[in-house]
Amino acid sequence: MIELRLLDYPIVKEIYEEYLEKEFTDDERKPLVVLKILMKLNIYECYGMYEDNELTGYAFMCRGKDGQTILLDYLEIIQKYRGQGYGSKILKLLQEKFADKKYLIAEVESLEQASDEENLLLRSRRRAFYEKNGFKETSLTLMMFNTMLNIYVTPLRQEINEEELAASMNQIYDSLYYDKLIRTRVVLSEPKGNN
Repeated sequence: MIELRLLDYPIVKEIYEEYLEKEFTDDERKPLVVLKILMKLNIYECYGMYEDNELTGYAFMCRGKDGQTILLDYLEIIQKYRGQGYGSKILKLLQEKFADKKYLIAEVESLEQASDEENLLLRSRRRAFYEKNGFKETSLTLMMFNTMLNIYVTPLRQEINEEELAASMNQIYDSLYYDKLIRTRVVLSEPKGNN
């Protein structure tokens, strides 16, 4: 049986050290102490997907101040479970878990910044994965340090209002990047209108 579990800090620490540190680059990875602080502030939640008591994947997420917008900060399927549909399963479980919220957001690397053909293929596959699982691309982009990300969202109980979405996302980024110097390097574009 597959289930989604809310994780406490000691389990998050284990996952961070065993998996997240290896799968995400230094530029992508927040320090563990920052995750601990955000969890204590009750704006950051970490979930593990388990099958028969074995971790198959995890999702670390940040809530907007209104509690209605959820950002997928980290999503990973453990290596031995990849390519078997577990990515779609964890997204489905998250969509069910947060069905009473407005938006579930994913940041996906821009195709325009792909470094080579292999990287372009990887980025294209990520886009297709989110689209297959009900996410829609918005007109919003995020420049995070030197990386451009396209914003994908699954509207959980309403149509996408990009102005409202952008305001909620800026609140999330203000919480995640509370250091003002760092926050100046995390810039969300203005909405181009509602899709």
